[in-house]
Amino acid sequence: MTDSHMTLKNPYSGHPDSKQNEDCMMIPGACHYVTDADGRRIAVQIDIHLFEKMLAACEEFEDIQAYDEAKKQVASEIEAGNFSTLNEYLAEKDK
Repeated sequence: MTDSHMTLKNPYSGHPDSKQNEDCMMIPGACHYVTDADGRRIAVQIDIHLFEKMLAACEEFEDIQAYDEAKKQVASEIEAGNFSTLNEYLAEKDK
């Protein structure tokens, strides 16, 4: 299919699948759908500010996942008695 068969649409321009305030993270006009000659959505263009928000949300989610994994590991080490108190650590460090 060539580019001449594709159109760029705002999701709120009457497309039967569009749901205002549900698509594109509730930012009107932030997303534009690229459709084929039959009107089927084949791609989406998003506003740069929305992209940056989505990227920040993904990074935050990755941080939360890493914290949750570390917390599980530390909890199991503490439960097994594999830890040192701060005073023990400082005493060992000064040797």
